Amino acid sequence: MKYFLSLSLITLLSLSCQLPTEKFSSPEAVVATFITASLEKDKELLSQCFSENSPGEWDELKDKSATDKELEELKEFVTDAVIKKTEQTDDHAAIVYVKFTSRDEKIHTTKENGRWYILDF
Repeated sequence: MKYFLSLSLITLLSLSCQLPTEKFSSPEAVVATFITASLEKDKELLSQCFSENSPGEWDELKDKSATDKELEELKEFVTDAVIKKTEQTDDHAAIVYVKFTSRDEKIHTTKENGRWYILDF
C-alpha cells in the first residue's frame, strides 16, 4: 500500500511538472495555449506565449498590462478559432495557419531555449 501511494504521488508530481511545458511543446501547442488563455482572459498565461523578440504591439500581453476591454476584444477575436495547418520553416521556426471568425492569420512561431513562442501575426 505504501509503495502504491508513493508511486501515485510521484506520477502526480511528474504530470504536474510536465503540463506547463506541454503548453509550449510545439508550434500548434503554443497557438492553442494562446487561444485558450485569450478565451479565459488569463494574463499570466498570455504573457508566456510571446517571444521576447515579438514586436511592441504585443507588449501589453507580454507584460500583463492589457486592459479588461483589450482582453475582452481578444476573447471575441479568438472565439471559434480553428488551427488549420502548420508549416515548419526550419528547426526553430514555423507558421501556424489559423482561421479566426473575422479573418485567416499566419501566426509566426519560434523555438527558443527548447520551447515554442509566438513571434508575430
